[in-house]
Amino acid sequence: MSDHMDYDPEEAEAVEQARSEAITTLDMANQVFARIQRWLDEWESEKDISGIDAEWLGTATRLVAQANTNIKLIGTLKKEIGVDSQILLAQQNVNAVMGILVDVLRNEPRLLGQVEMRLSALKAPTTVIDAEWEDIE
Repeated sequence: MSDHMDYDPEEAEAVEQARSEAITTLDMANQVFARIQRWLDEWESEKDISGIDAEWLGTATRLVAQANTNIKLIGTLKKEIGVDSQILLAQQNVNAVMGILVDVLRNEPRLLGQVEMRLSALKAPTTVIDAEWEDIE
């Protein structure tokens, strides 16, 4: 019963710290992308003035490659933050429901035991036993 009521502040702090760092990295990646876009715009203006030469083409190619790399990073970070936030929210909801169940069934240890047994049956097994078997047709 006490397993459902435990709250690990260190684990919660580690999850929040990781999420915060990912958000900070995403903000920095967005700022870098904005700079690359400004440089590309400036370089486009340079083309209108000086025309296209090998130097212009090389610089434009490098800027576009950096922009593409940055876009991939931004997409990955957004996906990770979204998935982590959804998982964290779902886990918090499950923990809240379990806390309510424990509180309501506190005076009914037999019922609480049945709930815990059924929830344990939903989890993946922690030990797998290899056994030999054959199909009988």
